[in-house]
Amino acid sequence: MRILHYRKRIRYKNILSLVVVLTLGCLLLGCSKGNVPGIEEDAYGVDGEGMFGTYCNSGVLYMHRGIVYLFEPVTGTAMPICTRINCSHQGKSPQNPNPDCDAYLGELTGYTAIIGDHLYYVTKPDDTHGSAGLFEKNFCRADKDGTNRKVLYQADDISISTMGKYENGYFLYGYYNQEDINGEPIDKEEVGICVLDLKTEDMQQIRLGAYYNGRIGGMTVVDDELYYKIIYYTESLKGYDFSFLSDPANKEYFNSIFRSEIWKYNLKTGEKVLYYCGDPEQSVLGLGYGYMYYSDNKDTEQVVKNLKTGKEYRVVESVKNTPFISREGIYLLGDGKIKLWKYETENVEEIGSYPDNEEMIIQWVSRDYVYAIVFFETGYKTMYYKKDEFMKGHLTGMEYTVGN
Repeated sequence: MRILHYRKRIRYKNILSLVVVLTLGCLLLGCSKGNVPGIEEDAYGVDGEGMFGTYCNSGVLYMHRGIVYLFEPVTGTAMPICTRINCSHQGKSPQNPNPDCDAYLGELTGYTAIIGDHLYYVTKPDDTHGSAGLFEKNFCRADKDGTNRKVLYQADDISISTMGKYENGYFLYGYYNQEDINGEPIDKEEVGICVLDLKTEDMQQIRLGAYYNGRIGGMTVVDDELYYKIIYYTESLKGYDFSFLSDPANKEYFNSIFRSEIWKYNLKTGEKVLYYCGDPEQSVLGLGYGYMYYSDNKDTEQVVKNLKTGKEYRVVESVKNTPFISREGIYLLGDGKIKLWKYETENVEEIGSYPDNEEMIIQWVSRDYVYAIVFFETGYKTMYYKKDEFMKGHLTGMEYTVGN
C-alpha cells in the first residue's frame, strides 16, 4: 500500500510536494438512467492514478496484476470481483494476451468503485499504441462482477489525473497534460476537469487552460455549481535543480509566484468566477460536501465555510491538526486526540484518543467504515474501524493490506 500521497490532505506548503503532486488517473463505477439506488454513495481514489485503491462503502477496490480485487471489511478478505466458476483470474501477460476474467478491466484501470448497484471505472484501452494512445481514456460502468460493461464517455486528450472522487451522485475527476498529442513536452501544462453525472450518465469535460505546474487539488458540487481548487505557478520551474527548490532561503520567491485558488464553475451556463485566493502562507485544506475548510490569518485560525449559504465558522483548534472533510463534518486529528467539527451542531466534539507518540491520518470515511493510517516509531499500519464504534471512541480497529 503506497502512503506518500496520503499527506496531500495536510497542506502543500513544502515546495517539493507542490511541484510533484499526484499523477495519472482512471475510474470504475456503475449505474443506469432511471435506476440509481444508492447513487449518492461516496468513494475516493487514494492515489493520483487511482490504481492502488479506491474506498467505497463496500470496501477497498484495487488492481493487482491487472485484476480488480475487492477487500471486504465485513469478512476481512480480498477477492477478485469476478464471480465466474473455475475462473483462474489471470491478468494480461505474454502467456495470456487476451484475458477472459471478468475482473480484468484493462492494464491501466483505476478509480474503481461500487456505487449503488454498479461498478464505475476509468481505463486506457488496451489496443491503443504510441503517444496518442496515452491520451485515450474511457469512463465506464459495469455490473459489480465486471460484466455488462458500457463506455459512458471517451476522451482522447487526457494524460495524467490528479484526483478522482464520487460525491452526491457525481464522479469528479481532475487531470493535466504535460506533453502534446505527439509526445513532445509543452511549456505550460493543460489542466482540466471531468464531471460525470451518475444519475443521467452525462459527462462534462471542462478544459481550464494552461498553467505552470497546474494541479487540481479538490472539488465539490453545490446545486449546479462546481467548486474546484487549483494550484499553479506564474513562472516556470524548469531549470531549477533540487538544491534551489528545497533551499529555505528561496521560500519568499516561490511564495511570490505560487497561487492557490478556489474557482466556481456553473455546470449549466459555463460561467467561471474566482471564489477564493489565499495568501501563499495560508492553505486550503479541504473541499467536500458543500463545505470549504481553510486556514486564515497566516495559519493562526482555521475556518469552515458553508459554500451554499456563505456562512463561516471559526474552528478553535490547533493548526497542527490533520483535517479530513467528510459527509458529517470535519475530523481533526492531532496531539493524540480525535475530534469532529459537526455541520449539524457547528461545534467540535471529542471522539477519542490514541497514544501521543503515534500519528493518525484518516484516509476515508464511508457510511459504515473509517479507514486510516497509523504511524508509529518503527513504521505504520493501514487500519479500518467500524464507524459506529469509532464514533464512540472505541479505537480497536483491524489491520489490512491491499495490493500484495
